[in-house]
Amino acid sequence: MLEALQIIFSFLLLFSIFAFSLLMGVLLFFRLRRFHFLAHFLGALLPLFLFVFFSWLTYLYGFYRAHPNERCGGPLLGALGIIALGTFVLLAISPFAQWLVHANSRGCDARSA
Repeated sequence: MLEALQIIFSFLLLFSIFAFSLLMGVLLFFRLRRFHFLAHFLGALLPLFLFVFFSWLTYLYGFYRAHPNERCGGPLLGALGIIALGTFVLLAISPFAQWLVHANSRGCDARSA
């Protein structure tokens, strides 16, 4: 039972890093809405950098802080796989989220400028 809760918590942590990164990209867009292209560009790139940073802290630094004498490369390879997969997923989701913001925001409308 405890192992199942740990697995659920790990997935919840991973998805919360995804959600936080995407939310910060959308909020950055609304903050920089006046500079249209820059807002979309930075709003699409910020989630990638935030995901890599927070997943690095969570999966690599946290593991090696808890196990300082670990000499096996398996956890490192698994963490790098999670970071790479998450980055590739965000490469597709982040521009799509910016497209949705563009389509549903009055900040991108030519009449609002």
